[in-house]
Amino acid sequence: SPGHNAQSTFLMCEPFRSLGYIGGSVLVRLLDHPRAETFDITVYLRSAEKAEVLQERFGVKAVVGSHQEQDKITPLAEKANIVFQLVSLH
Repeated sequence: SPGHNAQSTFLMCEPFRSLGYIGGSVLVRLLDHPRAETFDITVYLRSAEKAEVLQERFGVKAVVGSHQEQDKITPLAEKANIVFQLVSLH
């Protein structure tokens, strides 16, 4: 099909508990997907250390910032086909 090789862009936002149980589960499912090689995954999180681990270990793009930095979040969300907002505000 014409769109079969199209790249899907995902943005996962989880700046508080950088890829805790739910975020980690979502990331694993995306990486295990049969077409994962066509995915461009960006994770937006607070920890520079965890961002480095995600990039090195899982090959995903990681952007460091807080939920208050709309100037960072907005352009990332606009480029994404799918946004997972996994932030717990409790």
